[in-house]
Amino acid sequence: MNMAFLDTLQSTGARLTDGTALPVSARSYRTSKQRFLAWKGRQIC
Repeated sequence: MNMAFLDTLQSTGARLTDGTALPVSARSYRTSKQRFLAWKGRQIC
């Protein structure tokens, strides 16, 4: 998923800035969360 368009990420799914809801499996949630937080940290600096 393109992190620039990610609005929220929860264990139940992801929501994009255009309102599209995407499923996130429990298996991939942890990795997706880590990637999102790393990306967000790079955007702040």
